[in-house]
Formats: sequence, structure tokens, C-alpha cells
Amino acid sequence: MDDLDRLYNRLVENIRSSYPEYMSRPFEVSELYQTLVPYRHNRRELQIDTNGDYEIALLRLLAGERGYLQGESAMHDMVKRELATPNPNSAIFREFAARQVSLGAEVARTSAREEPRAEPVREQRPIREQAAELPYASDIPPRYEEAVSRSQPISSRDYAFGSGASSQSAASAAVAPPASPATPPSFTASPPASTQMPASSQASTSAQIPTPAQAAPASPARGSVQSGVVGGQCRYCSGALPSGRRTVYCPHCGQNLTIQRCPACATELEMGWKHCITCGRGVGGL
Repeated sequence: MDDLDRLYNRLVENIRSSYPEYMSRPFEVSELYQTLVPYRHNRRELQIDTNGDYEIALLRLLAGERGYLQGESAMHDMVKRELATPNPNSAIFREFAARQVSLGAEVARTSAREEPRAEPVREQRPIREQAAELPYASDIPPRYEEAVSRSQPISSRDYAFGSGASSQSAASAAVAPPASPATPPSFTASPPASTQMPASSQASTSAQIPTPAQAAPASPARGSVQSGVVGGQCRYCSGALPSGRRTVYCPHCGQNLTIQRCPACATELEMGWKHCITCGRGVGGL
């Protein structure tokens, strides 16, 4: 098998797969090298190394060699004379781009004898018949784990603790008898006689426990309203402070009147301190 045979076989294969109408009617020469069997798309199947060898094989095809293609006699003779020269012009086939050619008569007869084989049509049975052949769920034996899980009732509490807790709760429920309901405690019952205290002891105990009214008042927190300044002047701006109510911040300059700062290091000090806790500077006169 040479280049001409491979080119012709590839041409027939492409026509049968993509252009079956060309098996029985002619087509243009330009379609040979542009659409039906172009070199750039069929190089591997043709096993032709160069484009020049492809053009020579195409000229042999147009010359009617081996009866592969049928066309005008003038075209066949001109191509044959060109191939007979020592250095043929391989691009001469472009001069016959509009000429009509067709496959050989032998190929046409072979394709006519070959009828496409139709695939056997599968019998489509009704869906009801197909569903009737499926096994029922009751016919399938369950697995061991499924049989065990179905034999034991599952409560809502078992979902939280797992299957182990379910089996334990089921076993304990089958063995342990139902417990009697517990008697609710009586809130009106008096305490036992052994725990009751004499009247004299109760009186002395009640006298020792201070009442909320007798409890010592808590010292006001620094910066609270209770520790504010009542009346007088602001020590920062000398503005008059409201009388009859405790003032924490000066209404004129906005300074906090419940604290003071060290004149040397500006450390925040509480009212009544005489020395700075950071540098030791005396602040008693502020």
C-alpha cells in the first residue's frame, strides 16, 4: 500500500462518515484538499511526511490512476503529462479547483451493496411489569444489626445518648420494678423537737444578729454622688458650687471634685491624703 492507496482509503472513509451523499454524486476538486481530506487534518492517518508528497498523491488521484476517481478526460491527460516530467509541478491541481470528480464505479457499487445495519430494538415492557419483578422489602432478610435495632423500641432519650444507652435503658426497664411516687415535702410541717431552740436562746440570738437598720453604712465609693462636695467654691476655677446637694463635677470647668492630683507628678489622689503615693510630695494643703 502506497501514498495513493492511503489517500484514497482515507477519502472514502471521510465521505462515508461525514458526506454520504458524495458516494453517488460528484463533487468539486477544491473540496478534496479543503474539506474531504485536507493534509493538516489527516496527516497521521495518511502517514505522509511532507506536503509535497501529499500533493503528488493528490495529482495521481486526479489523473485517474487505478480508477479511484472519475472526471474529465482532459484533466486526466494534463495531470498525467505533468507527472511524467522529471520535476512535476505539484500545485497544478489548483487549476482544476472547479472541476467535478466522483468516486470510481467499483466503489459506488460496493457502497450500494452495503446496507446499514440497524440496531435491534429492545422490547419496552410496561413499568408495572418491571416493578412486579422487583423483590419486596419483606422478602429481603435484614442484617443482624437491623434485626437487633428493630427488636428494641427507641425513645427520644436514646437519640441523645446513642444505641448503647438505648439497650441499657431497655434492659433496666425490663428488670427494675416501677418505683412508687415520692411524697412531696410538706412546707407547713414543724421541725423536730430536738432541733427546736428554747425561747431564751432564740431571744439572745435575735438580739446578737444586727438588723438591716442597725448595720453600719458602707463607705461611699470614690467618685460617687455621696462623696461629692456640698456648696463652697471649686478649687480649680473658684466657681460657686450648688448648695444643698452634693456635687461631683464642677458645673463650670467640669473637673472631678472628689479627687485631687499631685502637683509634682499629677498622680490621682483621694481627698484627705496628705502625701503622694508615687513621689511622696506633701499634698495636705490642697
